[in-house]
Amino acid sequence: MSAFTNIGRPQGIPAFNHDRRGGNHADDAEYDRLRGLAASEANMRGRCIEASKAAYARGDGALAKAKSEEAASHGRQMQMHNEAAALYVFRANNAGCAADEIDLHGLHVDEAKVYVEQRVVACMSRGDNHLHIIVGKGIHSAGHIQKLKPAIEELCRQHNFQYRTEHNEGRIYVTFPQGGAQGYPAPGPQGVAGQGPYPPQQQYYPQQQQQQQGAGAGGANWQQYNTPQNRRLIMRFLRRIFNTCLR
Repeated sequence: MSAFTNIGRPQGIPAFNHDRRGGNHADDAEYDRLRGLAASEANMRGRCIEASKAAYARGDGALAKAKSEEAASHGRQMQMHNEAAALYVFRANNAGCAADEIDLHGLHVDEAKVYVEQRVVACMSRGDNHLHIIVGKGIHSAGHIQKLKPAIEELCRQHNFQYRTEHNEGRIYVTFPQGGAQGYPAPGPQGVAGQGPYPPQQQYYPQQQQQQQGAGAGGANWQQYNTPQNRRLIMRFLRRIFNTCLR
């Protein structure tokens, strides 16, 4: 049974080619089209940002604000196209994967991290303790340099997961705590690959903050706030501040 079934398809995103199931759909024309649209929006956003800066330097505040708003609009379109491309390629590449396997081909690094974190939570909710992560060999990357593998390995270190490269160097085998928990260990110095068992520690919940007692002033620990959800909120907040400064 596929590990990625019953997922809705947003309007405007065509179904993937089932005849190519099992291949790398990062080569699909639809994927290229969506990424191309995102790149075009990113280029136009950059031009608008430069135009806004130039207008502000000339003292034309109205034009600077208009160009800043236009840049923000292009940014939203860029994000929309990238999210559509990520969803398309992820659904395509994972249609035939097992429940303990995830294929990250075609995803950008930030996208891959989100999908991996979501899959780990799903695995742990089923009581699973491992995941095979397909990161690829960097064949489609600029200079044939692997980008996903080091990023996912760093993610594993942050969450104290054990990991190792499989016989196929484009795959990583990851193990994590078992027992049906909805979260996983918070980032910390332990858990580097090859260092044996992890010491007892709090569970890390991406969707909610776990209460802690007796850990610093006010009984709180910074780790309970260091969640993927909060990091994404911070990035959105910083982008808003940046766009505001350009107005």
